[in-house]
Amino acid sequence: MKKWIFTFIFVLFILTASMPQNIPNRGFEQWETQQLFEQPRFWLTSDILGAIKGDTSLAVRKTTDAYSGSYALYMENLEYDQEVIPGFVFCKSRVAGDYPNLEFLGGFPFAEKPDSLAGYFKYKMEGNDTARIIVVFKKNGTVIDENWFLLYGQTDDYTRMAFKLDTLTEMPDTAIIGLASGTPWDAVAGSYLYVDHLQFTGVTQTIPNGDFDVWDMLSYEDPVGWQSGNWVSALTKSDQMCYRTEDAHSGNYALLLKTVYLDFAEQNIGIVSSGNLDINDISGGFPVKETPMVISGYYKYMPVGVDSAQAMVICSKWNDQTNSRDREIRAFNLPPVPEYTFFSDTLKLGDVKVDTVNLVFTSGQVFSGAGNSSPGSLLYLDDLWLGSKCSFADTTSLFDFHDTTICANDTIVLDPGSDYTSYLWSDSSTAQTLAVGDSGSWWVTVTDTGGCEITDTVVVHVDACTKVEPVRKQITDFRIYPNPFKEAFTLELPSDLTGVIDVSVSNILGQQLEEKEVFAGTVSRLRIDMSSQPKGLYFVRIKTGEKEKVFKIIKY
Repeated sequence: MKKWIFTFIFVLFILTASMPQNIPNRGFEQWETQQLFEQPRFWLTSDILGAIKGDTSLAVRKTTDAYSGSYALYMENLEYDQEVIPGFVFCKSRVAGDYPNLEFLGGFPFAEKPDSLAGYFKYKMEGNDTARIIVVFKKNGTVIDENWFLLYGQTDDYTRMAFKLDTLTEMPDTAIIGLASGTPWDAVAGSYLYVDHLQFTGVTQTIPNGDFDVWDMLSYEDPVGWQSGNWVSALTKSDQMCYRTEDAHSGNYALLLKTVYLDFAEQNIGIVSSGNLDINDISGGFPVKETPMVISGYYKYMPVGVDSAQAMVICSKWNDQTNSRDREIRAFNLPPVPEYTFFSDTLKLGDVKVDTVNLVFTSGQVFSGAGNSSPGSLLYLDDLWLGSKCSFADTTSLFDFHDTTICANDTIVLDPGSDYTSYLWSDSSTAQTLAVGDSGSWWVTVTDTGGCEITDTVVVHVDACTKVEPVRKQITDFRIYPNPFKEAFTLELPSDLTGVIDVSVSNILGQQLEEKEVFAGTVSRLRIDMSSQPKGLYFVRIKTGEKEKVFKIIKY
């Protein structure tokens, strides 16, 4: 997998309380702000290194121990992964490469010829360590002058120091200033450096935030339960790659991933994960009770140039024998589409046992193939759904009716059938049946022989009744097969019905797709072709007179 860091269905179950596998925040409705740390405005600091390695220690900090103003800059050498790295800052710039072959990138506009760099310093250098000050001038992107200054020993009080700069032979257009609390390639733990009131002498232009009085909290927004590459964007002060958007398939928000330009990155593709995005790995995820069968949802993708968005499903289970996780990975492309489109991919995991799933989406090709990774490619995601054996099992209701009226002082016996291993009713009883004589909603959760739970509800109304017979809306047995289906399904009609039978098919948004009217006794089976419809969940509603029944069916 390419490194991208640093080197750089809406399914509404109208008849059941059961839900599909628990994808956190699958409609991207909840978002939260994450905070990293403070940086002096206009300056990039070495705390990026610690943040990427997951270390919360800060080598660069704001301090009230200032020579003037409210704050000063404090830097110290810290150990990351058994390597001591000096605290360092660069003003609107950074350095790439290894000493002495350094590349000076960025900088701030500067078109004068200063005499010196002056400021107030106090420091302590451990052993043979030396603090470093770098001043570079560029013109038209080319370095025309490079100055290095060293600080040795220790000063306990702020001392003004002026460092004489080389005489410039031509007018620059850009300046770069860098400060380090130790020798970059041989730093010693414990060295520190305070800096305040930094300025050029002999010129009128100022150094951006040279007094270090203005500090900004680096923060970013991610969907709750997900992690995007926005933390890298925040660290590098680059373009954001993950957004909350009101251009949603359903609800208030959706997720938008954008391929952006990151100055620090070899890979600039937008990425989001339901687990953790680490420097060398994508890990974590959310727990599941059973092996998933299919991942689906809605997306639209508008690339710049030729590219495909991608999805990766990482299924894992802890292995006590190896003391590690066994992983199965499935990846597939999401080709360009200008409007929200349903996607579904069968995972084909067979007998693989799974206890954790991590979903990863990218705005370009990362896991296979070679897209152009051009900035500006946009991937919208909404209403994700992770289907499993149990979510497929929960496709029909347990009762022939879901709203019934009984007479006062009468009872009705609710019975979901005998084909289940356990029953739990809303009154906490565990028998197969429940006798009801009061108004209210009554639900039952059953467990089938495969271990799947299905929940269904009946609403009971009590009426004074002027007739002896109770009014009850129900239909005798219908049967739909196959379910799940691939292209079409068949509705088998009972032989004891009379009159007109209305059959309609709608999608999860309530949009009616098919409507048929047949006379009882004229046909025994009704085939409905769904080949033109996308994969997903549908509802078949059957009405005859006041009687009604709804089936849930899945196209795969």
